[in-house]
Amino acid sequence: MSYSSEKFVIKAGSDYLNRQDFEYWPAWSEHYDYDEILDIQSWGVDKQWALAKFSDYDTGGPHPHYTILNLERLPLDNMRIFLKAVFEHSSGAKFNGYIMNEGDLCITIFSESVEYNFSNHPLFKADMDKQARVAETDFGIDRLFPLHFTTQFKNRNGNVISGIYNLTNQA
Repeated sequence: MSYSSEKFVIKAGSDYLNRQDFEYWPAWSEHYDYDEILDIQSWGVDKQWALAKFSDYDTGGPHPHYTILNLERLPLDNMRIFLKAVFEHSSGAKFNGYIMNEGDLCITIFSESVEYNFSNHPLFKADMDKQARVAETDFGIDRLFPLHFTTQFKNRNGNVISGIYNLTNQA
């Protein structure tokens, strides 16, 4: 399979993923492991160039992000991948955003002007409750969760990555 290496982008980790990134490309990974370079190289990206760019962004802060060019075979073993998703509320309202990995722990939903990040990590419970209330007001809906989500991507079993995200931290 041929990939357009012109679509390959490395983004500094401090420049967090946003709506524009997912309008540009639907799948991103956070760079953690040296071995990821093998996938990147298989997409036709120059290995030395990519390693140099990753090194430029390795400042000890957040890890850089990069576009996943092979959308048919996602690197599901990477520490973190981010996939464009459509979320549907029980009212029928739909929202664009993205999921992390297969959507169990973290999601981000885009409103017209705000990006709402949700995590089921126990350390974030108080923040998530507050954020859910703000998002419900912004979207004009009652009780944001659970949200159904679907992506254009397939998991290891060949099934579309989709599911239900419920904020388990929510009161």
